[in-house]
Amino acid sequence: MRNTETVPGPAARGGETVLVVEDDDAMRRVLMRMLHASGYRVLAAAGGQEALDLLDVHKDLVHLLLTDVVMPGMSGVVLSARL
Repeated sequence: MRNTETVPGPAARGGETVLVVEDDDAMRRVLMRMLHASGYRVLAAAGGQEALDLLDVHKDLVHLLLTDVVMPGMSGVVLSARL
């Protein structure tokens, strides 16, 4: 058996806009901090309707939707279909 070592490459740096939709406040904050620290512009909403309302006023391109699947009011699946 050979002993190999994996050397991590440089961390990815983003610049794109990510929309985080998560009804758990603590989880949403963690995701926002992680993405922001990696250089992404982060928009956040606590639910599907709030995300749709946010996108009504945010006219720039959103590159990625990161959403919880099970949320009260509107699921992540329904939200992604509406977007």
